[in-house]
Amino acid sequence: VSDEQINNIKAENLFLRALAYFDLVRVYAQPYGYIKEKGLTGVEAMGVPIVLKDDLSARPSRNTVAEVYENLIIPDLVEAERLMSDSYVRAGVKDVVATVTKPVIQALMARVYLHHEDWQLAADYATKVIKNGRFRLLSGDRFVSMWDGSVDVAPQSGSEIIFEVYVSQSDGSRSDLGDYLTAPEVAGGAGYGDVRVSNDLIDLYDATDVRLTGLTKTNSKYPGYRWSTKFPGKNGLLAYNNVPVLRISEMYLIRSEAIYRGATVSGVTAIDDLNRVATNRNAEAYATVTLDNLFEESRKEFLFEGHVFFDMKRLQKSLVRTDYDLDPLTKNIDFPSYRWALPIPENDILYNDNMDQNPGY
Repeated sequence: VSDEQINNIKAENLFLRALAYFDLVRVYAQPYGYIKEKGLTGVEAMGVPIVLKDDLSARPSRNTVAEVYENLIIPDLVEAERLMSDSYVRAGVKDVVATVTKPVIQALMARVYLHHEDWQLAADYATKVIKNGRFRLLSGDRFVSMWDGSVDVAPQSGSEIIFEVYVSQSDGSRSDLGDYLTAPEVAGGAGYGDVRVSNDLIDLYDATDVRLTGLTKTNSKYPGYRWSTKFPGKNGLLAYNNVPVLRISEMYLIRSEAIYRGATVSGVTAIDDLNRVATNRNAEAYATVTLDNLFEESRKEFLFEGHVFFDMKRLQKSLVRTDYDLDPLTKNIDFPSYRWALPIPENDILYNDNMDQNPGY
């Protein structure tokens, strides 16, 4: 075993730890920018405990959100990028974009730096991924077919997907996304239809937008509703779908926002990057770059990919729901609100005297 091989494995694990902590701190804490802007301290500024060694007797307290970013997530990713070989791809994988490579690390760094409000670094790392050459935006039918696996989207063919979670029946794993998101009683298998596309989101799409025409579907039994077709399953089994984590379109939107907020990239403008995504999807070009336009484009682009909640938190946007007829007490959630930081699970509170619960719960 060579030092290079050991370094590559260590880099993969540093990436995975950073990704896990990044998701934890985004779920269980208020957003970094809001804490910094308001000068919050105490429990309101708390993230999650930083744990770097096994100790079953330990009862760790929570580190601040800033400490989680600056003492773990960012250093882990910087070290992972330094350690990993440029050409490394884990051998024997079933899905090459489901393994950690250097551009995967750099793509997560772009996202992390955006949330940490390091605008120039966010732009720089998004640019590294864009210039890498392994990934490119797909258009029209090729973009639609990417989701059902009927086109080759491996990096050598020009992939939209930078990193995804590979799911297969033979591995005994399943995502169940197709079951919940697919319309009931449709050709190719009946989904549960539990989650449909909200009408206020449908209204944002241009009539020619391939994300509407190619990746949503109506059902004659439920007129006026649309369901996503992003997760159609494998071999007719809706439970088995790969789960995209990082895509190249996000790098363009990250760079657009970073430039809008003051970063500079030679030969690149914020409006060009924003419209590169929009027009590629056969939607009308934007006239200007605003945070609202960037949020709207992200919402349309990453439908059911898990972005909108974190985008709203980061941009300090209140949740105002129009297509909603459930509990009126939870219909709208203002920002700021304690509800943007989810409650620490009860067991973690019961078994750890040093674990403070988030305010409001």
